[in-house]
Amino acid sequence: MENAANLNTLVKEIGYVLQGLLDAGYLDQFERVLCNASTDFHIHFPGNKEYFALFAENGCLKYYAFDTQEEARRQIGNWNKSGDAVLYRIVSRAIAEMVGREHEYYQYREMMADSDTEAAKYACKQQEIIDFLFSKP
Repeated sequence: MENAANLNTLVKEIGYVLQGLLDAGYLDQFERVLCNASTDFHIHFPGNKEYFALFAENGCLKYYAFDTQEEARRQIGNWNKSGDAVLYRIVSRAIAEMVGREHEYYQYREMMADSDTEAAKYACKQQEIIDFLFSKP
């Protein structure tokens, strides 16, 4: 019974936060909350891996997950030796999750856009993330 009361209180307070975001004009933050609530990012993102080899394919950000940075380097080296010309960027879990969520958010915004112009703006944001990730240090 106590869990039901706590859950009811939580849902009520979440409603207040969402209404506050809307009333205050923070539509971007409201959209982010909706996106995070409706995404399955946390389900598909590997919970037991610490390093990720990010790469881009047809404007989408993708990854391979590894236990260690050395394992990631070794595997990418093997792929390169076999003729793979894909550019990979090895990053820690925190960076991969942050960048992945941001990229997915802009995919969501592109899909929910009201016009082709707005959709193009969010597609451009996705490409900016990819360009930043793979720019020369």
